[in-house]
Amino acid sequence: FDELGGFDNKFFMYADEDDLSFRLWVAGYSAIVVPHAIIHHRGKSHVNPSGKETIVEYRTTSKARYLATRNGLLTLLKNAEHILLVLAVSYVFFHLLESVIALILTRNWRFVKSAYWDALRDAWRMRHHVWEQRKKIKKLRKRSDWQMLRFLRLKPNRWQLFVKMLKIGVPKIG
Repeated sequence: FDELGGFDNKFFMYADEDDLSFRLWVAGYSAIVVPHAIIHHRGKSHVNPSGKETIVEYRTTSKARYLATRNGLLTLLKNAEHILLVLAVSYVFFHLLESVIALILTRNWRFVKSAYWDALRDAWRMRHHVWEQRKKIKKLRKRSDWQMLRFLRLKPNRWQLFVKMLKIGVPKIG
């Protein structure tokens, strides 16, 4: 954990574990994935107020979307070596597309601006941090992007959120 630099303190939350896992992999280590593990966050009743353990509505906030969008892009920009950096272009494109869809569905320009556009802008503003982190990661690197390609899948990153939205509706913005 210390050798990898721990969690990036610029992330706060959302994608921080993805960033650490990416660094873990490129440094030559392995991680075990437990896909059926469930974590319950106590005290977050505002997320699913009437459903208890059954999800009955989909909620989000501009802050949650902002952090997920920005930190996902930062993770890719910090850790990708060569070929995976091309994915940053598609990441930005699909988030811009998602922002247009969100605007159509929510009709809330303020939400779209702060959740998507500000996130992409702030990721650009953090380019110096990204550059410094890339230098540190380069010293740790034992695996290339080519070895990372086996983890890619064709489903979009937020496929589960799309499926959830089809089942229970457009997210309520809090």
